Formats: sequence, structure tokens, C-alpha cells
Amino acid sequence: MKRNKIILKILSFAAVTILVTVVSGCASGKQMTSSWQQEQIQMKGDLSFWRNNVFEIPDKKFGVGFANDDKFMYVYLTTDDRSKMFQMFRNGFIIWFEPVSGDNKTFGIKYPLVNMMDKQPQMNLNREEMSAQNDQRSFGRMLESQNEFEIVNQDKYPLLALPLVNKEGIEAKLNFLNGRLVYELKVPLVVSKQYSIAAGALPGEKIRVRFETLEMNVDKRGQRSSGFEPSGNGERPPEGEMPRGGARSGRHGEGGMRPGMGRAGISEPINYTVDLQLEKAPAGK
Repeated sequence: MKRNKIILKILSFAAVTILVTVVSGCASGKQMTSSWQQEQIQMKGDLSFWRNNVFEIPDKKFGVGFANDDKFMYVYLTTDDRSKMFQMFRNGFIIWFEPVSGDNKTFGIKYPLVNMMDKQPQMNLNREEMSAQNDQRSFGRMLESQNEFEIVNQDKYPLLALPLVNKEGIEAKLNFLNGRLVYELKVPLVVSKQYSIAAGALPGEKIRVRFETLEMNVDKRGQRSSGFEPSGNGERPPEGEMPRGGARSGRHGEGGMRPGMGRAGISEPINYTVDLQLEKAPAGK
């Protein structure tokens, strides 16, 4: 009897240990450290700076990179997977900033936006459609309509629409280069008199950055929506609500399968989290 109790205790301890490990694994993302830059990075929409600063995500068919100076953080994403590109343009794409300490709240930058008036690109995977020339034209047309981005809260509700050229210090740039989609994003680190939207972390601190391709929502009439899903109570947040560390009050909206493959051989949407350590300036700088 005593021996059975000991075995039971051992099994219970093992089960708790496994559960904690699983939960911890689900809660955390890839650990990365940004690259310190003495001067601001120029948003060129190419690989000039990022060529040696990109981490390719195994089996996910995209790569990410991070950098920061004393005022801004820079985020980079690139992919040559056509399915992922079309998902981003057809359904929308959000880069989330989730501060791990302080009073700052999670917010996201939604870009590219879904243009409901545009003819939706078709995934015809024949030779003609897969040609580099056709891809260049198709994505070129989609890029032309992307002239603004949205700030969204954690329920994906749009709080603020900003043009690509704005006074908030946020810059977003998309480019299609040699068969690759290149995405660059620049965001202020903290709220100031000059900037009301910020990541909410300083050099030397940590922040969680999450990349999410939205899912296509279809209503009862068969109409597609932009990926917004209301919060559980069905209420939308008050107009003008912005995340702390995301904005000052008073500002409001303007406006067997192989890994990485889903149904019918279509790539899985991007849903990837990075626990990012913002780099400090080297000693003496």
C-alpha cells in the first residue's frame, strides 16, 4: 500500500511538471535580441540593411528581423511564399506590440489593409500566374491601393487610421522585390510630446512582438469581412479609446501534411510570436 502511494505521488509530480512545461511553452515565443543602431534606419523597402539581420523561421517560409536606436524600433518581415503574400493582402495583416511590464497596453498595426472595393486576387496556380512578370504586376496593383494603415486594439477594432506619411513617427513600407515581399515598420519606443503612439519599451527592456495574418470571415450572405471580431460581450470599445503607451487620451480614430502546409496544400497563415530584448547602446556611445 505504501509503495503504491509513493508511485502515485511520483506520477502526480510528473504530470504537474509536464503541464507546467507545456503551458510555459505555449506562453512564450522565440527569444531574440534586436540589433543596436546608432542612427535611424532608412526605410528603403529593400534588403540593403537587413540582408545580414534576418532570422529565417524554420518551416514557416518567412523571415523576421529587429533593430532599435534610442528612439525607435524597426521590424522587418520578408517572404517569397505567394500563398502567404495573398493571405496578407486578401485578409489583412497585423503586427502586435505587447509590452511585458508597466501600464502599456497591447495594440497592433494593421497593414496591409483589406480593400473591399478591389477585385480579389485569385490563387490560380498555373504556369502563367506563377511567372515572375505576372507576380510583379499583381502585387504592384495591390501595393498601389495601400496608402494608409490602422491602429487596432487587442480586439482588432480599428482605433485610428493614419496615412503612410504622418506626424506620429510610424513608418510602414511594403515592396515586392525579386519575387519577395518586403515589409518594413518603424515605431517610436515611448509616448512623448511629439509621438502619441508607441511600442511601450525602452532600450534594455523586453517586448513581445506578434505577427498575425487574419482569417477571412464570411457572413450569412456570403460577404467577406476584414477580419474584425468583436469582443466577447459584443460591445465595441468607446470611440477614441487608445492603448496607454499606444496613445495619449483625447486622440481618436480617423477614419500527414508537410510542416507549414494547411488544407489543399495552401500555406498556413502567419501566426508567430517573438519575445524581443531591445538592445542597449554600447558602452561609451
